[in-house]
Amino acid sequence: MFGGSFYDWIQNRKIERIDVEARSSQRSYDDRIAVLTKRVKELEVRVGVLERLVSERLGISLDDVAAAVREAGPDAAPNVGVCTRCARTVPSRNGLCFYCGGRVTFNTTLGD
Repeated sequence: MFGGSFYDWIQNRKIERIDVEARSSQRSYDDRIAVLTKRVKELEVRVGVLERLVSERLGISLDDVAAAVREAGPDAAPNVGVCTRCARTVPSRNGLCFYCGGRVTFNTTLGD
């Protein structure tokens, strides 16, 4: 009976440790998402300002700017994939991770 209780205590400690690690990872993930969301919003503002400046100073209409972006097409931006070596989500034009040099696999539904 004592051995069973000790075993249960050890298992409960392991479960508690794993739960703490999971909560910490979730907080870290949430923090990263918040930072990235803030950065995307900042970039959206900068792009808007640049579009307005191009339009005003160079006399190019915003429609012309939008058409130029459409003409650049999807190949202008790198594809986003997951590195098979370090498991990071990274943009890549050549199929290699810029963190570790591993192969990047692309999922066509990532950007959808």
